[in-house]
Amino acid sequence: MVEAKRAYRSASDGLQQALRYAQQLDVPLAYATNGDEIIERDLVSGRERRVEAYAAPAEAWARYAHLHDLDAAGQALHSKGFNREKRLATGDVQEPRWYQAVAIRRVLSAVARHERRILLLMATGTGKTFTAMQIVHLLREYHRVANPERNYRVLYLADRDALVADPMRKDFCPGFRWRATLPCRRCCQSQSRGLLRDLPVPGARR
Repeated sequence: MVEAKRAYRSASDGLQQALRYAQQLDVPLAYATNGDEIIERDLVSGRERRVEAYAAPAEAWARYAHLHDLDAAGQALHSKGFNREKRLATGDVQEPRWYQAVAIRRVLSAVARHERRILLLMATGTGKTFTAMQIVHLLREYHRVANPERNYRVLYLADRDALVADPMRKDFCPGFRWRATLPCRRCCQSQSRGLLRDLPVPGARR
């Protein structure tokens, strides 16, 4: 996380802001700069120092993995990119907001640590369904490579039909449109109670 100030300001003026952002984003390094000097704070060790350059991508990633206790499989899980199939009304790709990205990464970290019970709590209007779609995408993309012989299913539960049909129509079907087969289309249109649908991975065996 880098907070840049104008050249006439001290680099230290932006350090607290950089720390706050780094804590919100769950990243281990915070930098403050005025274009001339660079101050680095390591959120894991608490060490603060002036440096000549920012951490290289490999070093920054190693510190991130250490912060979140990620083994090789966990790092592979985190390395997958977000789903970019869903579009806004403008035609632009819908990207996760910063807090959605944090929520997604926290769930992936818990999965990587083999936690069996994970509760993600988000307020109304914060994009829970879009966040859920991204989590499903990342888990499936990882397992498509790690366990290609398996085909995973997703159980989406709600107490009303509309709370299942609408998310399928608005987020999941657009998000997985390149592999949205007849079961997915039926899911979007179905009014039956208790929907269980599978988004198949091409070439996978059941």
